Amino acid sequence: WSSDVCSSDLCWFTPGFDGRWGLPLLLVGDPGTGKTSGLCADARAFGLRAKVLIGSISDPTDFGGIPTAPADGSDFARMLLPGWLREVDGWNGDAGVVVLDELTCVPAAQQAAMLRLVLEGCAGDYRLNPRVRLVAAANPVEQAAGGQPLAMPMANRFGHLEVSPVALDDWFAILAGEFYSDAPLDAAAIEADVLAAWPAAYARAQALAHGFLRKRPDCAQRTPRAGSPDAEGAWTSRRSWEFAMRALAGAAIHGLSTDDRDTLLAAYLGSTTAIEFAGWLRDADLPDEIALLDGQVKWAPVIYRPDRTAAVLDLCVAAVLNTADEQHRVARARVLGLLLQAVAAETPDLAQPVCIKLAGDPKLLLLPE
Repeated sequence: WSSDVCSSDLCWFTPGFDGRWGLPLLLVGDPGTGKTSGLCADARAFGLRAKVLIGSISDPTDFGGIPTAPADGSDFARMLLPGWLREVDGWNGDAGVVVLDELTCVPAAQQAAMLRLVLEGCAGDYRLNPRVRLVAAANPVEQAAGGQPLAMPMANRFGHLEVSPVALDDWFAILAGEFYSDAPLDAAAIEADVLAAWPAAYARAQALAHGFLRKRPDCAQRTPRAGSPDAEGAWTSRRSWEFAMRALAGAAIHGLSTDDRDTLLAAYLGSTTAIEFAGWLRDADLPDEIALLDGQVKWAPVIYRPDRTAAVLDLCVAAVLNTADEQHRVARARVLGLLLQAVAAETPDLAQPVCIKLAGDPKLLLLPE
C-alpha cells in the first residue's frame, strides 16, 4: 500500500477523542494491495503492537461482549469479553493498534455494534487502553465479498483514504525485510513530544477553523442524502470538523507538506469542503501571531473581513495563553490588548470572547501601559 499521509507518524501520534491516541483512518484499495499488512508493519516500526480483527467473520457480541449469568447470584448479567479484547487487555498498557479489517464486509447490525468502539474505544462495558489506536482497511464495496456499504454514522467516524499498491522496489525491499529498521521507535517518547506541542498546535487549528466557518457557516454541516454514494465516504459534520482540526494540528507538529495536509482534510471533510477550507487558508493572508505579538509585524483589522479578524484574535489569544514565561506572556497580552481596543471600536462582538478567555488568568493585563 502507498500513502504518504497514513504512513507518517501522524496517523499513530495525534491525540484523538476522549484522551485517546490516533486518527481513525479507513484505507480503501483493491484486494491484495497489502493494506492490512502495511498498517501492521508500519505500526510495529513505531513501537506499537498490532491486532487484526476481521470484520467479515465477526459477530455483534465481538464488540459488545457476551452476556453470562453472574457468579455471585445477583440480578445483573456479566458481559464476558471476547478473545480479541482479552488479548488486547493483556498488553498491559503498551501502545498498540487494532486494525478493523474488511470493513465493507460487515453487515449493518455489526456496524451498529462497532460504533462506540471506533469513536470512544468502548466495547460493551469495557474501555480500551487509550494508547490503543483504531484504524480500518477495506476493499471498495463492489470488490468486497458480499460487499456492504458503510452506514452514515460509521462512515462519518473515519477519515477515508484511497491507497494504491506500493512501488515495486519498495515491495521487494519489504519482502527482503529491508524496508523497516530492526529496532522500533520509542512510542512513549514520541507521545511525550507530541503532548508537549499539542496545546498550542490544537488551539491554532481551532482558530483557523473558527475563522473559516465564520465566513462560511454553511460548511459546518453538509449531511448527504441517505443512500447516496456520498453518504458512504467522507462528509462534513461537526464530528468530522473536530477530526479535521486534530489532523490540522497533527500535520503542523509532524511537518506534513501542504498537499498531504489537504489530503488529510479531504479524508475527513470530503473534497468540496476541504477544497474551500484549503483555499481560505491560502488566501486569508493571516499574519504570524508570534511575530505580531512580539512587535515584529504590523496588522490592523478591517471591518469587511470579520472572518480574518476572528482568526487573528483566536490565534493571538492561543499564543498568549500558551506562552510559558510569565513576563513574556504578560507583555504579549498587552499587545493583544491594543489589538482588542482597535477591534472593539468596530466589531465588539469579536473582542468579547477573547476578553473572556484572557480573564481566566488574573496576571494578564489587557490594557497597555
